[in-house]
Amino acid sequence: MANIFKTIGNGLLILLGARILDQVLRNNKKDKHCPDPNITVDRPNSKYIPNQLVVWKKPGISDIEFNQWKRHNLQKYSGILVKKLCRNCDDSLELWEGDNISTLISEKAAGSGGSSTSAPPSGGSDAIACFSYNLIIDLPEPVVCISERYERGVKIAGRQELKDPAVIVAVFDTGLISDIKGTYTDVVDSCMRGGSSGWNFAYKNDVTDDDYPTSHGSAVTKFIIDQEAEYGQQKISILPVKVHNSYGKSDLFSILCGFAYAARCGAKIVNASFGFYASKDGEAPAILSQFVKKHLTDNNILLVAAAGNVNADESIGRTTAEKIRNLEYHPFFPACLSKDFENVLAVTTISREEGKVSPSQNFSNTIVDIGVDCDRVAEDDYWFEDPLGRRILIVGSSYATPIVTGKIAQHYQALMDAMPFRVINKSILLQEMKNLGIIKTDDRFNEYIIDGNWSTKGR
Repeated sequence: MANIFKTIGNGLLILLGARILDQVLRNNKKDKHCPDPNITVDRPNSKYIPNQLVVWKKPGISDIEFNQWKRHNLQKYSGILVKKLCRNCDDSLELWEGDNISTLISEKAAGSGGSSTSAPPSGGSDAIACFSYNLIIDLPEPVVCISERYERGVKIAGRQELKDPAVIVAVFDTGLISDIKGTYTDVVDSCMRGGSSGWNFAYKNDVTDDDYPTSHGSAVTKFIIDQEAEYGQQKISILPVKVHNSYGKSDLFSILCGFAYAARCGAKIVNASFGFYASKDGEAPAILSQFVKKHLTDNNILLVAAAGNVNADESIGRTTAEKIRNLEYHPFFPACLSKDFENVLAVTTISREEGKVSPSQNFSNTIVDIGVDCDRVAEDDYWFEDPLGRRILIVGSSYATPIVTGKIAQHYQALMDAMPFRVINKSILLQEMKNLGIIKTDDRFNEYIIDGNWSTKGR
């Protein structure tokens, strides 16, 4: 059972029982987004907006060819309109909307040989374009909730005089509290008018304040900048890419447009503490893998992605938690791109003390690259101390991920210098991280982490 932690008196942490948690949630309307941890809900295989389609022109296709393809399909499937473009960042990424979207997808899937699963197709590709339902991408639900949302007062270390130029880290999340934003963000060249210091894709403006009840994006970002205070090697510049709204919801179009935006802003690392599940035989939507290749891989941008937290999935039936957590059986994206992309790292939480991966997080010895050692083992899970100074413990691969991001950012120039032609090579990257003392090896994790053993300390 997951429990909430709360501080009383002299700062001791005590566990609140489920009944007290229920009372907290009933009495605090701000916490309506926080789930009851005693309720396990099976979730559908794919959550998407049924009348929306994300469309992207394949690289190498001319505008004339794409426009002809688009006119044909918009005429054939009447009632579909182009709702928006990823304007100026990648004009060939479009969002279509209409009642015939499901018919379009089904007919194109049938024309290409159909789906290998019994589930209805969620997207596909042809000679001209990639397309997918506009998937709903939620933040992992918080295990620890607080009765009052954090506002101000987090301790921010003064920015040091470190090596220039700063390494731009794009944080795809819920935004930033002003304490961090005022210290660690800089003005960058942007493809988005008004987006020189970050962009809000959730509400389509330049306001990147963190409005999520548990300040998820701020906590994630604080984990990153804490590494600068620890190592003092490299200046970090945070680019807040607010893709999740106040309910923690985002969508595929926003994520993809965000990737294009981050690349055009000069980001060197993207922190992705989010993701979505596919069924056992499911592959990443073609639009996701090809878009990542063009905008991140081809621009030598590192994508550090959360391996995901356990999430029962009704499409694969009820099964053991161990099997659900295996990414080979239950793929989670974008982390699972790590298997095929040199520039994608998948991260989970471990306890080196116990020699195990967190029982609430995903693993795979062919996909997960690094395990981050937790701060504390309690209540049968592996926890981190809250970086914002709230006297609570937090858990999730979304918090392990930015620790790795921050360590890489702090040693970015040295790591890139070790690569032939400064092109990201994962095996060289991991080995050089070991040489620099950033990560260690531990053979106890052979069954759970790629190459069996990469791990790094927490905070």
